[in-house]
Amino acid sequence: MSMLTRFRKQGGFNQLLTLIEVCDPIKQKNLLHLVGTEDPGWAYLLRSKVLTKNRILGWPQNILMEITPQLSDPVILALHSSLNDNHKLALMNSLPQSILLRVTQNLNADFAIEYSEAEQNAATIKLIQVTRDLENEGKIKFSNFDPSLCLDSTLAA
Repeated sequence: MSMLTRFRKQGGFNQLLTLIEVCDPIKQKNLLHLVGTEDPGWAYLLRSKVLTKNRILGWPQNILMEITPQLSDPVILALHSSLNDNHKLALMNSLPQSILLRVTQNLNADFAIEYSEAEQNAATIKLIQVTRDLENEGKIKFSNFDPSLCLDSTLAA
């Protein structure tokens, strides 16, 4: 039995997409490779629909302003430690003033915490989960700013 058999049902593509998004980068790469050996079309579609921190932080600021206030300070700090300068700026510019002040104080503290790769990955997963939740709740709509994320249910069946 192929690995994809369990996902070839209604809603299965989205389940697989969610599974891939919550994996650490190495597991994500291996899972996508495995999918690609069984069904290159699904692997391509999954790669085009998967959320990443870089993709999210490249969205317009008004969209980020819906997402980032939902994150806790430790998640923001761990995420910040894993970003390039442009994405750090996008993250910080999207925070409400009260959160920005707390986060900035922590970043500038003499005892600033060093975050492990596992903590950074956990923060990325939280960012992705919050983003998916907001989209599922209708608070953000991918069709308005990143239409390539919209999924035609007939394509994934």
